[in-house]
Amino acid sequence: MRRTHRPSRIISDINITPLTDVMLVLLIIFMVTATFLVVEPSLDVRLPSAVTARARPEPERTITVSVAREGGIKVNGRASDREHLVEAMLAAARNLPPGERVVMVRGDRDADYGTIVFVMDAARLVGLTKVALATEPAEDRERNRE
Repeated sequence: MRRTHRPSRIISDINITPLTDVMLVLLIIFMVTATFLVVEPSLDVRLPSAVTARARPEPERTITVSVAREGGIKVNGRASDREHLVEAMLAAARNLPPGERVVMVRGDRDADYGTIVFVMDAARLVGLTKVALATEPAEDRERNRE
């Protein structure tokens, strides 16, 4: 018996199955991680550092806006409502030098946060960009609890 020897045939095509598997796995990984990289498009927020401040703005350069627990608003001691808040802040800002205006928001700790945000937004509409939130010093808070 004679054995015929066929010439060995060289495989000229590339097996792309492993390449396809790797590419699909990478695609899935990129899709999953891309969802965590989405920035909230509606808010540009720079978070402040947590520092206890002791300095207070000078009263003659400050517009004080108080927000009561039940939602009442006062601008420099004068009662105002939501509809007339911008006009009241404009009137108070006219008496102050343009570069040194500070809005001090004194919100009750049980006040609706939406009202405080409304006050801050009204300050921005008026052109007052320096806004401070009044807080109670820690030692005063301890005395009030006793």
